[in-house]
Amino acid sequence: MRIMIDLAQQGERTSLKQLAEHQDINQKYGELVVADLIRAELIKSIRGRRGGYLLGKPAGQITLGDIVRAVNIPHAKSEDPRDAAIEKAFERARTAMWEALDEVTLADAARG
Repeated sequence: MRIMIDLAQQGERTSLKQLAEHQDINQKYGELVVADLIRAELIKSIRGRRGGYLLGKPAGQITLGDIVRAVNIPHAKSEDPRDAAIEKAFERARTAMWEALDEVTLADAARG
């Protein structure tokens, strides 16, 4: 999330090294997150000496839900019938979470 907010606030090409320093994260971990965000077309990579990363579309068109979906590990559902009530509760919780995250854009988050 913070990498995306950083890119939205920068508004210009930013290197992975700069992003990692700004967010105080390991650069290797940053590579993994950035790869997921590129696959989801939320950011784009500019190659070359003056390369870096930019948002893939305007911040107002990206929701927090889009970002979380891009980097989130899917929940493994239980097939055990004894877990049906638990699974139903988690499904309601996930639905509420996605609705809340989809209401907030990256532009909103970048403004604070």
